[in-house]
Amino acid sequence: NIVTVTVNPTPDPGTTSPATTTLCSGQGISISLNGATNLATIQWQSKTTGAFTDIGGAMSSPLATGSLTETTHYQAVVTLGSCSATSTVADVIVNPIPSPGTALGDTTICSGNPTTLTLKGSENGAQITWQVKNSGGFTDLNAHNTTYATGNLTSTTIYRAYVVKDNCSDTSNIVTVTVNPGVDAGTATPANSSICSGGNTSINLTGATNLATIQWQSNASGPFADINGATSSPLATDTLTTTTQYQAVVTLG
Repeated sequence: NIVTVTVNPTPDPGTTSPATTTLCSGQGISISLNGATNLATIQWQSKTTGAFTDIGGAMSSPLATGSLTETTHYQAVVTLGSCSATSTVADVIVNPIPSPGTALGDTTICSGNPTTLTLKGSENGAQITWQVKNSGGFTDLNAHNTTYATGNLTSTTIYRAYVVKDNCSDTSNIVTVTVNPGVDAGTATPANSSICSGGNTSINLTGATNLATIQWQSNASGPFADINGATSSPLATDTLTTTTQYQAVVTLG
């Protein structure tokens, strides 16, 4: 008798595209299968480690990977009749998002003063770029170290650090440096600038910033020191037996 062995053609499994892609953690991609035999069925498979396994319901091209958190490999098993073949492998390399760290610094300063910001705990080997916020959003500063000296500030300013490694990036927390307005210390004027030993006088402070607090200080010899309870103008001096200097420390905020 005659036995006929029917040989079905092996389908062309096609080529995956792109062959290699690099993403950041949390991103995804679409993978196409090009050149596979017409009318053949497709079953996509994936693996991170170990053997390839079927992806449930993934039977058409292109394949949307969804959000990935680790490097993953994909291939398609192409079947026509009872014959199957496997496509080339698409490698999706997933790099982690770098740790941006925590931005720290003085959050309240007086107008005309600088401060220094510090970034702690950022990803080792990552590139740092400090950013400042303006009306159009954050813009890069030419500052790439873990510390940033702001220079003298006259208005409240917002900063953050932008951290990049392996083309993946993240931003630190924001630091708002509140700038309090400058204070006018005023002018101290004595009622009498020359008195006899055992006498006293009063000293008036004019032109100081409204609502600012006052602390009078005196100096007979050595450094100035606070006068206990002397927080208003005019100041009535104690009985004086030596030449004494007075000044007022004026504070706002």
